[in-house]
Amino acid sequence: MARGAARRQISGPQEGTAGRTGWRWYRGDSYFSDGITEDILTALSRYRSVLVVGRGSTFAFRGHDADVRRVGAALGADYVVEGSVGRAGRRVRVRVRLVETEGGRHVWAEQYDQDLERIFEVQDEITATVAARIEPEVGTAERLRAERKPPQDLRAWDFFHLGTKQFYLSTVEGNREAQRLFRQAIQLDPALAGAHAWLAYSVLLSMVYFDADPDPQRLEEALAIARRGVELDERDALTHFVHGRALLVRKDYQGAMAEAESAVELNPLMALAHCGLADSLAYEGRFDEALLHFQKAIDLSPHDPQRWAFQSYRALAHLVAGQFEQALEWSQKATRVPFCHYWPFAHRVSALGHLGRVDQSRAAVGDLRQRVPQFTRGFARKRLFYVKDPVHVAVYLEGLRRAGIGE
Repeated sequence: MARGAARRQISGPQEGTAGRTGWRWYRGDSYFSDGITEDILTALSRYRSVLVVGRGSTFAFRGHDADVRRVGAALGADYVVEGSVGRAGRRVRVRVRLVETEGGRHVWAEQYDQDLERIFEVQDEITATVAARIEPEVGTAERLRAERKPPQDLRAWDFFHLGTKQFYLSTVEGNREAQRLFRQAIQLDPALAGAHAWLAYSVLLSMVYFDADPDPQRLEEALAIARRGVELDERDALTHFVHGRALLVRKDYQGAMAEAESAVELNPLMALAHCGLADSLAYEGRFDEALLHFQKAIDLSPHDPQRWAFQSYRALAHLVAGQFEQALEWSQKATRVPFCHYWPFAHRVSALGHLGRVDQSRAAVGDLRQRVPQFTRGFARKRLFYVKDPVHVAVYLEGLRRAGIGE
């Protein structure tokens, strides 16, 4: 066996450690399993919320079949990733699973079957897929872990993860509670860059999605918090992603693209970064480039809690590009994701309006009105304040008009 380990980052030593992750590969060709292990360790190190234990410590466990709880204790890891490599002729099968070391609970598992004639491509594909899947799964496990803690034991890291859970609910109440929890995390640990990033994003989305009015003071607050996140950790792809979103909402598309590109460069496996870059490109009319990055985000993290947003932003890009069938396809996919926001339902209405599908439009308007009874073209215009090109806004609103949405 070869093992690698990582741990969720905690700002101060007084916080202790949490969410740490380890690796273990066994069976099969050692050169192949060792190569994948080392590549995944490198890939995971790009996530600033994950601290990676050195190669020497992790590879010391090669050849041992110890219980994951003992491995976790030895590595100081709260999670262990186990993997097996088997080969039959020119085919290779790689199995991977993420295990919580405290109780041995399986968090996630996946199997990959590939042709060894493409050995280096296979290694790259498996590395990218596993690294991209693990970080969101550990995040989900950390949210569950925080929920199980008594209130008096909660620390900054716990408030941060409780905040992300509320954020992912995509509701007015969830957004408000997320902001409160992120602020509490920052109060306990002012150097927690991720909390600054998610707080800034929550403030931004309160204006784009929810009940807060778009105003210069609130926009400036969000930008300042996002900028502070970058200052705290300029190597964190997440902080650059959020800073880019704050710039985009202020219609600084060039600045938004630059920050999104920085996020992708820092962590090419971060789905959110690709989505942010795609969205920024779409508002500049660079639709072909945008679609490549939208697809990359979806491929990297098909079970991401924000995957509805990847699909929804892609639907909006198709809409303003006049590609109404594709807009309908992707908005419908987004509406089927749990905790989806109301915007994909609005995108579907606009697409159907342009396509002239009267009966479907009527049903889609009903679905939208169940979620936002007050939805009108004026409501949409107000919430699309970050779209700079008036032609894009006009295309969107015209689809709503044709579907029967009043002013």
